[in-house]
Amino acid sequence: MTPYGIRDAQMADMETVARVHIASWRTTYGGLIEPSWFDQMERHLDDRVAARRQRLHRTDVHTLVMTSPGGFVVGFADVGPVDGEDPRFDGELYAIYLLRGWQGLGGGRALVQAGAAWLAQHGYQSMKVWVLRDNPSRSFYQRLGADFVEHRTITIGTQTLDEEAYGWRPLETLR
Repeated sequence: MTPYGIRDAQMADMETVARVHIASWRTTYGGLIEPSWFDQMERHLDDRVAARRQRLHRTDVHTLVMTSPGGFVVGFADVGPVDGEDPRFDGELYAIYLLRGWQGLGGGRALVQAGAAWLAQHGYQSMKVWVLRDNPSRSFYQRLGADFVEHRTITIGTQTLDEEAYGWRPLETLR
């Protein structure tokens, strides 16, 4: 028996999803991103929750949550159409975040697979994900069968950071 469950997100989950997002950023990117950025995320929690609730109403974007045996949300993933123009990919894994204590138990893989299944059910053929190049969990995507696709720089707060895209073409290459 797995120590977690995966299900579709509900409106009542959105504040917890926003809090998981912030907590995961702190633990994953703590040495990479200025601490003031995380403080700003927390100061704007209400806006983040409102945006998540709006997103939940969209039919082209889907949020899945990972829950503890007690039913608490401990992780989430967002999928939908590729953001921007990219003829190689039609779907995208926008976000996947798990609280640190829930990483390494197979839930991340389960979230990615469930997101890919949702995309496939909605006619998508491929999926890509962007990840900070210095993210210590970046190899996770390669272990799931993703290929390196491209590199770009982004700005978070006052920092310029490198990102890499990984992708699955077709979705069936996801392991």
